[in-house]
Amino acid sequence: MCWPQDEETCSFLLELCEGGDLGMLLDETTKQPEAAARFYGGCVVLALRHLHSKAWIQRDLKPANVLLDARGYAKLADFGFSARLERADSRTFSMCGEKCQSPATPAKLQTRQHTCVPTAEIRRHG
Repeated sequence: MCWPQDEETCSFLLELCEGGDLGMLLDETTKQPEAAARFYGGCVVLALRHLHSKAWIQRDLKPANVLLDARGYAKLADFGFSARLERADSRTFSMCGEKCQSPATPAKLQTRQHTCVPTAEIRRHG
């Protein structure tokens, strides 16, 4: 993996993930075996732990942002809402997420800041 960057952007280039994404896999099958759920969940937790060790948080974790390579391993994608923390144990206070972008969302929610810490990502994962 490499990341060309300039003053305003940082791009992540991943290897080809021919397996699609986790959302597509879940849509295609009615039920996944428990072993598959443990495997994909483990891949995601390991990826989050690595990001957190580098003081990054991925604030848009959902099945469509978990890509599957040709061997079935999960890779995190879409770091558009990710944030760099000052330290691995610090917090960020910012507005992010789909609920803030919806015109139907009440103004009170649109202006509220959300706290995001690395441990919250892993708890949110399940």
